[in-house]
Amino acid sequence: MFTRLAVFSAALVGLAATLVVAPSPCLGADDTPPPPAPAPETPTPAPKVEPAPSPVPAPSGMVWVDALSVKPRIGSKAEEVLKLAEKRDASVQLELSYEMPLHDVSVAPYFLDEFEVTNAQYLHWLDQTKKTTFKTGSQPLANLEEIASYFAFGNAKAGADIPEPWQQLYELNKAALRAALPALTKKDDFRLAALPPDIELVVYRWRLPRIWFRDGAVLEGDAAPDHPVRDVSYYEAEAFAEWAGKHIPTEAEFEWAFRGPELRLYPWGNDWKEGLDPQGKRIAEPRCNWLDLGIKSKKTFEPTTVAVDSMPEGRSWCGAYHMLGNVAEWTSSWFDPYPGWKGSTDISVNPYASYHGGDFAKVIRGGSCADRERAVLRGAYRNFVGVQRKKPPRPENSFDYCGFRCALYLTPSLDRLEPAVARLLRPKKVRREQVAKERFAGAAVNAFAPADATVENHVHVVGPSSAVLLAPLYKVFWRDDEKARAKNAAELLAATPDEDHPDPLAIGVFHTDVDLAKVKALDRAAAAAKEAEEKGKRRRGSKEKSELPPTIVQDQKRGTYVLALSHGHIGLYADNLDFIAFLGKPTITDVKIKKGEAPPKATLAIDPDVDLIKATLWIGIGGKNWDETSYVKIQFQVDTVAGQLEKACKGSSWRPSATD
Repeated sequence: MFTRLAVFSAALVGLAATLVVAPSPCLGADDTPPPPAPAPETPTPAPKVEPAPSPVPAPSGMVWVDALSVKPRIGSKAEEVLKLAEKRDASVQLELSYEMPLHDVSVAPYFLDEFEVTNAQYLHWLDQTKKTTFKTGSQPLANLEEIASYFAFGNAKAGADIPEPWQQLYELNKAALRAALPALTKKDDFRLAALPPDIELVVYRWRLPRIWFRDGAVLEGDAAPDHPVRDVSYYEAEAFAEWAGKHIPTEAEFEWAFRGPELRLYPWGNDWKEGLDPQGKRIAEPRCNWLDLGIKSKKTFEPTTVAVDSMPEGRSWCGAYHMLGNVAEWTSSWFDPYPGWKGSTDISVNPYASYHGGDFAKVIRGGSCADRERAVLRGAYRNFVGVQRKKPPRPENSFDYCGFRCALYLTPSLDRLEPAVARLLRPKKVRREQVAKERFAGAAVNAFAPADATVENHVHVVGPSSAVLLAPLYKVFWRDDEKARAKNAAELLAATPDEDHPDPLAIGVFHTDVDLAKVKALDRAAAAAKEAEEKGKRRRGSKEKSELPPTIVQDQKRGTYVLALSHGHIGLYADNLDFIAFLGKPTITDVKIKKGEAPPKATLAIDPDVDLIKATLWIGIGGKNWDETSYVKIQFQVDTVAGQLEKACKGSSWRPSATD
């Protein structure tokens, strides 16, 4: 019978790991921290690589991460993990095994935020998108507790040591509340007090970080404007990133920006300052904000963050601050073993095996000011465990010491592609594997501060981004065992929904941040009457093809849509393929490509002068016995509401990813 360590060692040479695992608190300060792990052995440094310069200037507050002149690698070698895990308990051994193997990754060229997203930057986003007012008496909400809960303040299940939502609401509106209720003197008196009508309160339709507005209506203390925002969920970080026109970095993007071609243990290199000074006082590594540095709140005695632009000597090879310590950071990657991982997938001995292969837990990187465990404070460590109060790191969970930073692809609007596709997946009418993301086209504008501007508290994103993008599907008829209802362009145009095939022919994903004009939108009243009539026909056994839905010409709100063919028109459809609007009749032509040749990428041209979007995509016909050289080229255009394309530019211009 193997011992736990022997079993772990066997896993390193390709045998199954059979470890009994206990959760390991890696992010929070819920428990007394464990003693520091032995220092990892310093690996032999890789040859020095001089990063290639960025093809274009970095946006305000971002640094270029060179993934062009050298192939990115992430992970750890087996011998490195074995040395680090020696004499550690089984849970640590198993967690560390998921760092293996060291492997190459494919990374699109990108910029990374030089600093963690600050409280001021996060509040700026909330002020632009979620801030509103509420007048008491306008709804049946009698007191601060009810109003705060209704507007999603904070965590309703917060412990006694964490301000509850009503307290944040009180601090934001203290003057107005005290003026309206002068007889009340203590803060707690306002919690359930009946509020008179017509008090105008500032509210946010969003969950605020729990450390905000503890004692006043300004950001201060550990929530100071230039400190990193923390206690945000992945979903909240993702929403901010999409507004900014950026994305939350993947694991590979984060680790490569942290370690670089030298595969550093720490952002600054492989050395960790530790020992005793001449007076016999212990030296704690000063280049990152970790627990032993002893930076704590004078009020709560809890670990606290520092300004995001502090500790410049701890920057990574690409120039990013605080990639280790301060706050741990969300990545967009779902936890899964690396390719070539050799551990056990038996859930009875490896509970993390249940996380594999599914959209379950996100990976958090970088360690925090609440971490002391040296195994965690390294560039290769993957946190998919979370903390004891909230585990694992599901995207809806938030952690006391977890924040985020954003990345930006060099290709305009590529950052917006994944959120757009994800919005359409729930009904499974369109599947992720159907979307030809590598052939997408888009255009974007971002509202960044000028590169040479003085920026306070690192508010580098001053307004919302705008994007228009189109991603074709690989094939019209996705399943290889289904008989195609059309074999060429003419038949595709003639195909209409019927009793046996009620859905339109999906051809792509279309997203727009500007409103569309003069579309033929669904006439809902007429459509309801027609639906009742057609139900009667179906009950009588009719299999006639459905007629064109009743429409009216109007503007169409911005959003994410399935693009589909029906009744000879190209249209916008909801994620469940319910009809929304026709854009008009497309031009469709048959195209032959060479066997094994990839079809062209889609194109998208934005013309603000005439309020017009022109698009072209190529898509295979598909279906049973499909000739894989047979494609169709689909061209269409759509008007936009007058002035919106120009207004979105904010004095700049639309940057296309592909054009005619």
